[in-house]
Amino acid sequence: MTEKHDILTIEGIKNCLTTRFIGADIYLFDAIDSTNDHANKLAKQGAKEGTVVLSESQSKGKGRLGRTWFSPSGANIYLSVILRPQMPTSQITLLTFAAAIAVARAIRDVTGLDADIKWPNDILIKGKKVAGILSEMGAKSDTIRFVVIGIGINVNLDKKDIPSELMDKATSIKIESNNAIDRKNLICRVLENLEKWYNLFERNGANDIIKEWKSLAITIGRDVKVQSGNSFVEGRAIDIDESGALLIKDRNGVIQKVLSGDVI
Repeated sequence: MTEKHDILTIEGIKNCLTTRFIGADIYLFDAIDSTNDHANKLAKQGAKEGTVVLSESQSKGKGRLGRTWFSPSGANIYLSVILRPQMPTSQITLLTFAAAIAVARAIRDVTGLDADIKWPNDILIKGKKVAGILSEMGAKSDTIRFVVIGIGINVNLDKKDIPSELMDKATSIKIESNNAIDRKNLICRVLENLEKWYNLFERNGANDIIKEWKSLAITIGRDVKVQSGNSFVEGRAIDIDESGALLIKDRNGVIQKVLSGDVI
């Protein structure tokens, strides 16, 4: 599925990167079980902040809430970044928000498509999912030792490549733009945006992240049904709080705070 001109190389990615520390060390695989799993191992072994793990395919790609991520070879982007933020564990959601901003802005910059964010961290184009983010944390007490930010983007899939059961939910950048995308360029833009928003978060706190996330979010202001575990919350999504939780006004006018779940 990989076009000859779109083969990923470490040298090619580093040559297009303008980051200070993200991507200084890059691991690239033809196939791997999960980039997040490998990045977790590297982080526990002391890999430095900004280390990136990339793979052309994954056999056990991870989605949110224990789901798998459809990971065919050579068409998409599967990457994980090791970060070592100086912040409490309660802010992990906002760090994931920063990654969602980075991906949405990169897609917009490279393609001109309106990439939107659905709470908490799905990236949509025309209402269909094109990218997802999974953050996993290594912590001791309330101190973060490391965070692995996993990013999966459907880039050059054709309609025939998407499983029939996902056709009404998933899409790719190529399908929506009618053009093949230079994955190397998109990877570089994602990593550059991630470093930018991560630095802003560490320097200025949550305000910039929340403001930018809201400018890209399609969830706020809509009637939603959120599944959180075995329970459901229905109402109007009115805002997010300082921790990234979704605030929903239910039919009785009561504000419900949802920390995690799926927006239906």
